[in-house]
Amino acid sequence: MEPGPIEATVLSGQKRHRSTSVWSAGAGADSTTLTVRRREAALRRMGLPDDRIIPLVQAAGLGGLFRVPFIQLDWHLITALVERWRPETHTFHMRPGEMTITLQDVSIQLGLPIDGKPVTGSINYDWDALCRNLLGAAPPSGKRDGGRVSMKWLDEAFGVLPLDADPIAVEQHARAYILRLIGGTIFADKSSSLVHLMFLPLLEDFNTAGEYSWGSAALACLYRELCRASIADKLEVGGFMLLLQVWAWERFPHISPRRLGKFQIPDGPLITRWHDRFQVTDLPTHVLREYRYTFDRQTDDQVVWQPYPPRVIEALPLYCRAGSDIWLTSSPLICFAIIEMHQPNRVLRQFGMHQPIPSPSRSLDAPHGVDLRGGAKDWAQTHGASIAMWDNRRDHIVQGEAYDGVMHHDDAYKEWYQRHTRQFIGRLGCSFEKMEKNLEQIYHLLGENSEAYVLARDTLALFKEQQSYFRIAPLPPPALAVPTPLEPQEETLALAPPPTPPATPPTGTTEPPTEQSAAIEEPPPCATTELPEPEPPNALNEVGTQGAEGVTKVGNAGQPISWPSDSIVTQSWVISLMDTFDWGSRHLSPSEFPSLLPIQVFDSLVLSVSKILHKEPNCVTIDGLGANSSVVVVGDIHGQLHDLIFLLRDAGLPADNKVFVFNGDYVDKGAWGLETFLLLLAWKVSMPHKVYLLRGNHESKYYTSVYGFEKEVLTKYGDEGKHAYQKCLGCFKGLPLASIIAGRVYTTHGGLFRSVATTPSKRLKGRKIRKVIIDPGASSLALGSMEDLSKARRTVLNPSWEGLNLIPGDVLWSNPSMNPGLSLNKKRGFGLLWGPDCTEEFLKNSNLKLIIRSHEGPDARKKRPNLGGMDEGYTIDHVVESGKLITLFSAPDYPQFQATEGRYKNKGAYIVLEPPHFDSPVFHSFEAITPRPMANPYYDYKDVIDSIEELD
Repeated sequence: MEPGPIEATVLSGQKRHRSTSVWSAGAGADSTTLTVRRREAALRRMGLPDDRIIPLVQAAGLGGLFRVPFIQLDWHLITALVERWRPETHTFHMRPGEMTITLQDVSIQLGLPIDGKPVTGSINYDWDALCRNLLGAAPPSGKRDGGRVSMKWLDEAFGVLPLDADPIAVEQHARAYILRLIGGTIFADKSSSLVHLMFLPLLEDFNTAGEYSWGSAALACLYRELCRASIADKLEVGGFMLLLQVWAWERFPHISPRRLGKFQIPDGPLITRWHDRFQVTDLPTHVLREYRYTFDRQTDDQVVWQPYPPRVIEALPLYCRAGSDIWLTSSPLICFAIIEMHQPNRVLRQFGMHQPIPSPSRSLDAPHGVDLRGGAKDWAQTHGASIAMWDNRRDHIVQGEAYDGVMHHDDAYKEWYQRHTRQFIGRLGCSFEKMEKNLEQIYHLLGENSEAYVLARDTLALFKEQQSYFRIAPLPPPALAVPTPLEPQEETLALAPPPTPPATPPTGTTEPPTEQSAAIEEPPPCATTELPEPEPPNALNEVGTQGAEGVTKVGNAGQPISWPSDSIVTQSWVISLMDTFDWGSRHLSPSEFPSLLPIQVFDSLVLSVSKILHKEPNCVTIDGLGANSSVVVVGDIHGQLHDLIFLLRDAGLPADNKVFVFNGDYVDKGAWGLETFLLLLAWKVSMPHKVYLLRGNHESKYYTSVYGFEKEVLTKYGDEGKHAYQKCLGCFKGLPLASIIAGRVYTTHGGLFRSVATTPSKRLKGRKIRKVIIDPGASSLALGSMEDLSKARRTVLNPSWEGLNLIPGDVLWSNPSMNPGLSLNKKRGFGLLWGPDCTEEFLKNSNLKLIIRSHEGPDARKKRPNLGGMDEGYTIDHVVESGKLITLFSAPDYPQFQATEGRYKNKGAYIVLEPPHFDSPVFHSFEAITPRPMANPYYDYKDVIDSIEELD
């Protein structure tokens, strides 16, 4: 049984579509969940604007966006829908027929005007001059990227309207608010932090702005993002995905949470009724394979074609019904460079009409695919033909016959659709459908009086009953918590995806995958899973701010992780471990940790990774990178498990074409150092040649005894704690010190190191062995070479700051300086300080272009004013003729435990290196996951010496 299409005249782009890669991967392969970029959380926390601004926003036609609630996005549902989105038709190819988001949905759900002038114009502007004219200020250096401006800067510059503001200032603040509003919702791009200034001229006069068709422009952008994300190799999606999710909830009740009516629904667009708590016990949420299977087996009776009955529409505000006479227009949707066809003729059942075989689609006709990279143009002139069609939109209203709600099996459209659609995305749903058809065929072929006929009939009935049952996932999914929408909070750049649980495909059974792995008992049934309000922050380790959103995934719901029976650690096993650690951090006390990871599993994991680390040199070489490869470099993590999970999801999990290099400092200071370290060890065992773990200065006996890791392990493993701690120390000793990537990039924790002076070797008395004598009397410091590094003895618990084996301590402890030369770091009492001249010498002598080191967080850099701060998670410290030196820090809002007042509130960051040379870093900054689970520190964070003066 093939997935389709049988005839490729409609779906001509099947080879490049992501459904092809899903099918080719097979039923048991792991799936890539799209990362959804959004910013609504920050908008909701920003609150309603000043009362003087609200009338201007309403006059501009964007008042409906005030009431859009913040709802946790289900990335897996969105990915499953994107797998069925077809750019060739601008529709979702569901099993019962084509469906899509239309102007009706935008109008009713969001309350945006759809009947008006197209959102377009010139982008040939002096952007700074435009900002000064309409905002009263231009963004400073670094806050504008071409025509896009930082929304964080807009927050900072226009967050508070002065009480004595004159009318001009009020209008300027209103324009800034609207830019943030639309940039975080309907016109959100994959940056999730920038908004294009091309919309600003349209806001010069607010009444004129209200004449634009903001709704059709929003739909154009959503179509464009869906088209892009449907390509096989795409990992991210922008656009207003909340509209897509609610659209699916309205039409597919079998995958929709039930609202509990806990909140009074405010007047506003229909989407406001989803501002509620939900019952989600019986839903397959946050499991991509489950959604895929559900859609592959979807039946006609599981679709609500018309979720907006007249009584619902009539109860909405007038602005949600304005323009209803063009809901069925077949016209181009326009947003500057973007032109996407609106084709309701393909989804007439959504409007109560019979669906005939549609005319050929125009969705790929020119100028489809054009974007802003076309240059500084006046798009109103460039797209004149499309604009003319939109101006005549009432001449293109689709007509049709009334639909009685039933499409018969022999309907001409149904027969046509089955030949031209992609019926199945995954092999599992296809297999079950084939099995069911085979049973039906056997049943009908047998004589009614035979015993085999009765068996076949009963088996078929049981099969159908079982399929109906297994459409319900047995475990409660994560809390879709609804935070107070108008609580002031800080900016978020991107959401952490809901962790993907392991979905074990059936082997020899007829059960589709569920959220549980094998041998896990089904929990007792419960009538309702009521979702709690977010907990208040802990004064010690929390800030009342929201960065990348924390998402609780129940995963295995407290069931212990078992070691693979074949001792092969797969990616699914590691993901299961990750979900379990996340769940445990939110639901269990530290002493209950062995109930999740028994000591026997701990021992097996440590033994497996030790065998791998033992074979690695002091400096690992990462070569053989292909044209489609990338390398992700990560800095200090310090036990901040949830930020690590976000980082892995945001960057994309390790894969054959995605290598990870971690620069050390996995433990200490944070409350989940053990989980963080074990999770990274698991990734190392699973993909030993794609994940590289380097040592940091905190991977030592001395520092873990002071900064909390030793106490953490003893607390979590109790009687087995000393044993577990010693095993961790053994792993520390085996970690490599550095890496060379593509022969161009040197990464390490601290930095450069000294040359070791030696005297000629001599034969030991009575032996054939010759010993190299290190000369401790060498008084002058000289920069070390890669050969020196290769000869160092790294397997020591506490790297020494004196004696003969100094290179490990240098590598882990040294810091850059703006002063020339190489000198001892007397303030730290450990390691070296090196200047730009040493960076140049090291790069040139080693034929390298880039150094990426870590080691220094915001607390350390605050006391080194001659170097850059760590607000963004990275600094470029040296720029020399041969290349650059970068400091990278991946623990946001560090340290975890600090007083609420005066928190550093730094971002974390990671670096992506890409072909062809892998020496041009791409920086990715991110906010801390909030709220962090409640936890107590394992060290006296108030009295222990801070990192700039760490222990002598």
